[in-house]
This record gives sequence, C-alpha cells and structure tokens, in this order.
Amino acid sequence: MMAHRVPQIVANCETEDEVTAKRFAAERTV
Repeated sequence: MMAHRVPQIVANCETEDEVTAKRFAAERTV
C-alpha cells in the first residue's frame, strides 16, 4: 500500500508547486 501511495503524494506536491508558482507570478504582476 505504501508503494502505491508514494506516487500520489509526489503528484500532489508537484501540483502544489504549480499553484504556488502561479500565485507568486500573480503577486509579482500585481
């Protein structure tokens, strides 16, 4: 089960990074 969960966590982290990057870009634009 653990091995199956890891990919999900990694994908979630990548998604959060993208959201953070978009937020940072938006703040810089404003």
